[in-house]
Amino acid sequence: MLKNKKIVIVMFGILVLSIYGIQKMDINSKLPIKSPQILRDLAYDFDKRLGYTIYIPENGKLEPYYVLTKNYYKQGNVLLMRKYVLNSAIPYKHEHSTSYYGNSLPDKFMNEVFIKEFPEKLQDEIPVTSINITDENSVMFRKHAELIKRQFFTLLEKELGKDYPVTSDEMKIKYFSEDRHIRSLGKLKTGDIVSWWLRGVDYHNRDNFAAIAKYNGYIEYAEVTSPIYIRPSFCLSPDTKIAKEKIADKEIYVLKDFQDLKLKPNILVEKIGLKYPKLQEYYVKYDYVGIDVEISNPQYGAYLSDNPVVPRGKMVVVRSLPYSDGQFEGWYSGDRLISQEPILTYRVDKNETLIVKFSHKILQ
Repeated sequence: MLKNKKIVIVMFGILVLSIYGIQKMDINSKLPIKSPQILRDLAYDFDKRLGYTIYIPENGKLEPYYVLTKNYYKQGNVLLMRKYVLNSAIPYKHEHSTSYYGNSLPDKFMNEVFIKEFPEKLQDEIPVTSINITDENSVMFRKHAELIKRQFFTLLEKELGKDYPVTSDEMKIKYFSEDRHIRSLGKLKTGDIVSWWLRGVDYHNRDNFAAIAKYNGYIEYAEVTSPIYIRPSFCLSPDTKIAKEKIADKEIYVLKDFQDLKLKPNILVEKIGLKYPKLQEYYVKYDYVGIDVEISNPQYGAYLSDNPVVPRGKMVVVRSLPYSDGQFEGWYSGDRLISQEPILTYRVDKNETLIVKFSHKILQ
């Protein structure tokens, strides 16, 4: 009898807490929206009504980043994730090997060359974050985790709302868990939905497969030599000052310290203002064509292109990005050398695939 009373008391307590939580959420949603002053104010788990988006200076333009959480793994910093996936498809490893993240090409790409897309002042403000990865010696069975320190990183399956743990103390990120299959979708600035690398290892004990957020919104796994897109994340101080700007009749939030740069966004799909299938019809109607890029020797370099799709006969700009141990060799169409300039300005007359070649740099 006493045991039954305890059960009733516990159940009543859970009910009270549940009602309290629901009422608290309802009250918070009805409170007036305060004008945000610092980056934490924009976080999805602080007040998502503000749009949880900050525009960051990147390669001479403003790039939208989602402000996902106000205190990432209790390290005191706000987590940001790029809204649009980078137009750079690279393999996880350049050869058949394990999916250990610590020496992966996405990790190398983000922390060696992508970081240089930002103003030096902002580079210095990006903190080093401790992130979980599977230990190199237990990739096959995910038995042990290790902490590595990085300024830029990709996310884990658990953070996107996958139910099983990946390494140790992963937490689901509220932004994803509230609508996982839709919000896991990676989108290019052309509007195309693509897969993007995560930093987890294969759930099915295949040591040469790594986790991806697939173009269908599900978590899947890909062979490490597959060229797949990258969606960088990084942290900033929650006290970073922000400001509101109006650009092309749209109000956005920017980092206050970089307002004087007078930058603007350059996002094709937002300029057109359509969604699929209307967007695809627009591309056909106005005769848009584009380029893909393959990388020769991806262990030594990568590439970036802002908008690789243009009306037929217009120009695209593609940039080669050699790593510290690599050097750029040239741009090719098949076996034909197009240019040995690191930045290629190329007239697009048809859909085609270009090749960017790198080689090992011999240090003197």
